[in-house]
Amino acid sequence: MSGISRRLKWVAALLVVFLLIIATNLVDRQHFRRVKESVVTIYEDRLVVKDLIFEIKLLVEQKRLAILTGNEEFFASKNLQVNDSIDSLIERFYATQLTSEERDYLNALNDKTQNLATMEAGITTNESASNQEMLGALNEIENDLRVLSKIQLTEGKQQLLKATKSVNAMDFLTDLEVISLILITICMLVILLYKPKAGITSNQVTH
Repeated sequence: MSGISRRLKWVAALLVVFLLIIATNLVDRQHFRRVKESVVTIYEDRLVVKDLIFEIKLLVEQKRLAILTGNEEFFASKNLQVNDSIDSLIERFYATQLTSEERDYLNALNDKTQNLATMEAGITTNESASNQEMLGALNEIENDLRVLSKIQLTEGKQQLLKATKSVNAMDFLTDLEVISLILITICMLVILLYKPKAGITSNQVTH
């Protein structure tokens, strides 16, 4: 019976080790997925958008320079292409993962760029809004771009914080797993090496 009992103890110990490894592996996978999602979000929905905002700002500055210098040729030959580029960049912005606040400002930005395009349409026919009105519209657009840029920084920090928490959790679970495996190994060695003292036999009886 002692041999069978020892085998059962071995099976139980191995089963505990097996279940521990599976449990920690599943938890590690969940945390790893969170880290991966956070890293992808930081790149695709924050860094890429940061670049989109920068590109829109450059195009807006081209408009501002043309207005300040009275460059009518810009509005006659190049402005439509600039507007198409801005529309394309905003469409790419919409394709990212947006917060509710971000979507509100992006909607406002889109409306303001369309309104500005309407103002600019009459420049070549001398029916456009005044330069002051168009510069005011450009200022409003840049204010929205500035807010959107700050949102990217805030959201990027939040995603980085989530990733850091997940990494810390994985480190803790890894340490816990190592400690548990060491303790289980010690217990298994004790079970293997432990030999109960034999009872007193008749041959050992003394006078």
